[in-house]
Amino acid sequence: MKKALRKRALPERFDALFGLTWALLQHDFWMMDNECYEVGGQCETSLARLAAAWKALLCNSDAVLGIDAEFTRPGVEALLAKLADELAGVERGVEDGYAFDWR
Repeated sequence: MKKALRKRALPERFDALFGLTWALLQHDFWMMDNECYEVGGQCETSLARLAAAWKALLCNSDAVLGIDAEFTRPGVEALLAKLADELAGVERGVEDGYAFDWR
């Protein structure tokens, strides 16, 4: 996450966040099997930071981000919505699910 946010050029930051988000969805075992699930824990705070990074990045125009408006933005938004849905359904002890407010 830190490495992705260090990218100064917004297209590079977009690419890095996309790669990270895609990997989190592909290798999703961490959602159910982690030791940082408690409220305010590392998992929750990291997901909040990732969502905030996406929210800030997607405020920029497609031209500034260097992405295609017809396919790339809708595809990334679908990816983020899928991650949010998956996270909302995670059982994590006392709390159910993680919030992922990327919009």
